[in-house]
Amino acid sequence: MEGLHRYFDRVASKRLAPVESSRVRSNQHEFNGVSGLIDMFGGTQRRTIEVLHFDLDDLLSGPTGLLNLTWYDAREAHPIRTEWRLYYDSSLDTYVAPGGRIIFGQRGAAYHCFTARPGGDGEALAAELFPDTSTNRFRLSNGDQLSAEHVSAAAQIILAELGLAPRGEFELEHLVAEEFPHGFPPGETLSAFARRHTFGVDPVRDPDTAITAWLRVELEMFSLLENKVAGKEMEHASSLDEKLAVAMRTFQRRRSRAGKALEYHLKAVFDANGVSYSHTPLTEGGERPDFLFPSVEAYENAEFPTGRLTMLASKQTLRDRWRQVLREAARLDERHLFTTDPGLSAAQRRAMSAAGIRLVLPAEIGVLYAMDSIPPLTMASFIDLLRQRR
Repeated sequence: MEGLHRYFDRVASKRLAPVESSRVRSNQHEFNGVSGLIDMFGGTQRRTIEVLHFDLDDLLSGPTGLLNLTWYDAREAHPIRTEWRLYYDSSLDTYVAPGGRIIFGQRGAAYHCFTARPGGDGEALAAELFPDTSTNRFRLSNGDQLSAEHVSAAAQIILAELGLAPRGEFELEHLVAEEFPHGFPPGETLSAFARRHTFGVDPVRDPDTAITAWLRVELEMFSLLENKVAGKEMEHASSLDEKLAVAMRTFQRRRSRAGKALEYHLKAVFDANGVSYSHTPLTEGGERPDFLFPSVEAYENAEFPTGRLTMLASKQTLRDRWRQVLREAARLDERHLFTTDPGLSAAQRRAMSAAGIRLVLPAEIGVLYAMDSIPPLTMASFIDLLRQRR
C-alpha cells in the first residue's frame, strides 16, 4: 500500500535515537536539522512552528494538542557555518522513546506530527500509513512525486480521524458545495448523498465493496466540507487556546460522524438485501445494540428460538472498545462485530473469539485473517447467515 505520503506536500520521518528521545540519556529535546527538515521548515530564519500532534498509539483519543516547536540555527552568530535544530519541549516526552518513530507532515501552511512508541500498536500503524519511517535519519518525501494510486478504502476510513482526503477532487468539491452551501448537513443526509454519487457498486451483488466505497466517498465529501468550515473557524481563532478548541471540535465531529456513517451504510446494505432488523433498539440493562435480527420483538419473545437471533455491533476502529459489545444482547452467547479496522492483532482476534465475538470484515480486510482458527465473515457471508436463520 502506498500510504499517506501523497496527502501531504512533504513528509519527513525517522526512527528516534536515544540521544533524541531518552530522558535518561539526554535532556536536549532536539532533532538535528538535517536536509529533510531544512527542506520542510526552511534554512533562512528562526521560527516557531505550530504542529498538531497525534499519538498513533492512541489515535481514537484525537489530537493531543498543538505543540510549539522552535526551528533555529545554533550557530547563528557564526559567519559561515550553520547548524539547524528543531527544539521540542517536555510536552512531547510522553510520546517519544528510543526506537520509536516520529513523522512530520506539511499540507500548505499546516503542520502535523505523528509519533509511535516502539513495539506498540502505533508502530504498526505508522508502518502502514507511512511506510518509509524506518530510517535513522530524517527522510523527505514529496507528495507530488509519488504515484496517484489510491490507498485502500479501509485505510481511508481509518484516516477519517485525520480529516484527510485526496487532492484534485474538483468535480466532487463543486458538487458538495452546490448541495450543502451552508455547511454540514445531518449525518444521514450526507451518507445518502454519498451513496447516490458512488458509481459502479452493487450492495446486493457485492455488499463488501459497496460499504467501503460509500465510506470512502463520504469521507471525501465530509473532508471537503470540513476544510471549508474549519478553515473559516481557524482564521478567526486568534489565540493558541482558540485554535486548539477548533482542532478538538473538528476531531470530535470526525469521530462522531465516522461511527454513525458506518451504521447508515450498513442499514442501506440490509435494506437493499431485504433483511429484517431493528436498529439501536432498547434492550435489557438499557443497552442499545446497533442491530438486532430479525427484530427486537423477536428478541424479547421468549418463545422465539435463540438460534435464529443475531446481533451486530459496528465500530470503525477497535483497540479495546470491542469489550463494550459483551454487555449487549445478553440473551445471546455469540455476538457479531463489523469493523473496518485493518490493524487487528492476533492477540486481539483470539481474545474476541474466546469471548464469543465473531468478526465481520470487508472482504479486502478479512482475507488477511483467513487462516485464523475461526476466520472472520465477510458482509456477504454474514447476510447469507441471516437468510439461513430466517
